[in-house]
Amino acid sequence: MESIRTEWQVRCAFNSFCKRVLKHEAINIYYKRRKQQSQETSFSNLTSEEASQLYIVDNYEEDGDTQVFQVAGKEITAKLLELFESISLGNGDYNLNSEGEIVIDD
Repeated sequence: MESIRTEWQVRCAFNSFCKRVLKHEAINIYYKRRKQQSQETSFSNLTSEEASQLYIVDNYEEDGDTQVFQVAGKEITAKLLELFESISLGNGDYNLNSEGEIVIDD
């Protein structure tokens, strides 16, 4: 004859199952976190050589004989002017006046 489980026994079995699942999931999280921490390193633990490999400094300085243009009180070098030309796709919607300032045609 099969035993008929009471509602209390079902609750106890489900409670036990939930606790077991949560316990094993916590163990899995612990091992995953431990593995991740072993693969990572803190920036403060890097040597100066390793830290210098993490970034690049762009050098925009040019020779002193480059032509400088004034736009709205800001200095623009020839290199930036070339960039401006490439962005505007050479539409010719700007001109240089006698003072070397860029004048945008409307």
